[in-house]
Amino acid sequence: MCFSFKVTTDILTRDGKDIAFADYSPTWKFHRKLVHSALCMFGEGTFAIEQIISREAFSLCQTLTTFQTSPLDMGPELARAVTNVVCSLCFNTRYSRGDEEFQTMLRYSKGIVDTVAKDSLVDIFPWLQIFPNKDLDLLRESVTTRDQLLQRKLKEHEEAFCSETVNDLLDALLKAKLSMENNNSNISNDVGLTEDHILMTVGDIFGAGVETTCTVMKWAIAYLLHYPEVQKKIQEEMDAKVGFGRCPLLSDRKILHYLEATIAEVLRIRPVSPLLIPHVAMKDTRWEFI
Repeated sequence: MCFSFKVTTDILTRDGKDIAFADYSPTWKFHRKLVHSALCMFGEGTFAIEQIISREAFSLCQTLTTFQTSPLDMGPELARAVTNVVCSLCFNTRYSRGDEEFQTMLRYSKGIVDTVAKDSLVDIFPWLQIFPNKDLDLLRESVTTRDQLLQRKLKEHEEAFCSETVNDLLDALLKAKLSMENNNSNISNDVGLTEDHILMTVGDIFGAGVETTCTVMKWAIAYLLHYPEVQKKIQEEMDAKVGFGRCPLLSDRKILHYLEATIAEVLRIRPVSPLLIPHVAMKDTRWEFI
């Protein structure tokens, strides 16, 4: 007998039409390879992505300096900075502070995280769906809002699409879909290059990139507030080895030993996803008791 407990994730991914929660298959392998290739188009190594991150980090620091004498909830500001990095990769856009669409994104993201991460009984006993369930209602409402936003982004990209210019992940997926449709009218459906698959793949990038990174940053800040001596050592290391004229780069990891150790310790104490995502058996399994 093969068990598959994924009621909530099926709602989240339109019945597994994504990467994170989809079953291992040629479609999954194709999409993973395609997304990896698309993310690599932002320049050799990590230079272009570093520029995007540095820009958003600078913007975040500017915002924080305006609240030096008044309290500030850093959650939304961290979320905006991280979201803008992911938006630059996926849509080649960014949100300014107070943007209404960004506020909508925060609300639906919270609704999804609060329900999918709950270990809902309905995933263990699917027949419970017949009863009223506030968590499932919230999840469906949040997913509908998310899909409307993604659908709008997809339509904008389709209208402005030029196969000669690929500016972001969504352009790369549309180009691959167009290329495969020109070669074979049925192949895009065979490997999962339908509109649903494209939307859910982009949705995965947001789910994996924004929430996890924000969570790590919040925990890191919380611990640093309680251990000011660690803050001081990190600042001293940054001042001595990076200086004041530029942002730290990924290549600086090999010289920022104390900072690297601090990040590792935060991840050890508060891992982003300690149990990872749900898994299912690939084939029927029989249990025999002697």
